[in-house]
Amino acid sequence: MGALLWLCLLVRQAPAEVGSFDEQMLGHVFSCWALCLHARWQAELNPRSLWLLAALCCTGLFVKQLLVAVPIALALTLLIKDRRLFLRFGTAGLAIAVTLALGTRLLGGEHVLANLFSFDRVMDGRQQVAELKALFLQGGAAVLFLPIAGLLRVMGKQATALLAYFGVSLLLGCYAARGVGIDRNAWLDFFFAAALAFGTFAGKALTARAAWRRSMTAGVLVAGVLPGAARFPAELAEAIDYAKLDREEDAYLKDVALLRGVTGPALFEEPLLGFDAGKDFLFDPFIGSQMIMSGRLPESFLTEPIRRQRFAVIVLTSRAVETSRRRLQHTGQRGSDGPPRLVGWWTRRTIESIRDHYALYDPARRRYAYFYLPTRQ
Repeated sequence: MGALLWLCLLVRQAPAEVGSFDEQMLGHVFSCWALCLHARWQAELNPRSLWLLAALCCTGLFVKQLLVAVPIALALTLLIKDRRLFLRFGTAGLAIAVTLALGTRLLGGEHVLANLFSFDRVMDGRQQVAELKALFLQGGAAVLFLPIAGLLRVMGKQATALLAYFGVSLLLGCYAARGVGIDRNAWLDFFFAAALAFGTFAGKALTARAAWRRSMTAGVLVAGVLPGAARFPAELAEAIDYAKLDREEDAYLKDVALLRGVTGPALFEEPLLGFDAGKDFLFDPFIGSQMIMSGRLPESFLTEPIRRQRFAVIVLTSRAVETSRRRLQHTGQRGSDGPPRLVGWWTRRTIESIRDHYALYDPARRRYAYFYLPTRQ
């Protein structure tokens, strides 16, 4: 039941991760493996098992630095249970982490560690509030607190590791939600913890003899359906609208052909569209904009080639440029002052540069993307 809930949460709350070639999913294999082995061995932990748990945690972190929930949860559990176990686990983790860091330095060169540690993601408190509201209120994820509360009542200290994992992953998700560019992948550990709590609570409580406890358990299990049922009817109707899917596919293929027919360098927002058209990937809008926001890349690195019309075509998947054009008509303010700010995948001044030096191609046509050509044409 827990596995079904996790699958439901992934598909309904983080659909971008379904079928995605995301290294984070590989990292979760190692961290969740460590959590499961700890649950199996917790009564008979020894130095060898602690080193294995530390190795799995470090491997998960090596794949994706976001995966700190399991290592912290295990460390807290061991600290509560036995400080000697905690020290051995911490020593093993530190030794393995140093070894991996030295190996990374050796293979990646002198700047690789500095590049990893010097990246600063821009934080936005309004984005955090909007994300928490969308997930827990509109998405129905608030009910995921019910099984962990029931588990605390049923198992108490026996569920220390799971309770710690749930709490740490919740805090991690809340904090990461402030980062500009962070998606629902920040909540995957929380979804794992909620699903484990759900399944464990169901397995423990359904065997209870008291009728009131079985009724309470049934209520909690039914409530677990809510995160998957939120907005389900409307989204299901859209998902099975095959005529719409056919129209979108036809528009995409026509856009691929159109982009392939443009001679010269292209700046595009959707990598797959550019790859299918045989274009070179000159600028990653996500990573590049994050580097601009963090101050590691000057905004002029992108805006200056746009102003000089170095790109034969610019392809976006949103109407951000047209929105900026309408704002200019209403306010008369041509440029933005102050530090860089994001508008979708791009900075606002990037969008303004496109607006001022490129024109929308064939505004009336059916499209997958919006093509912008230099105004001199």
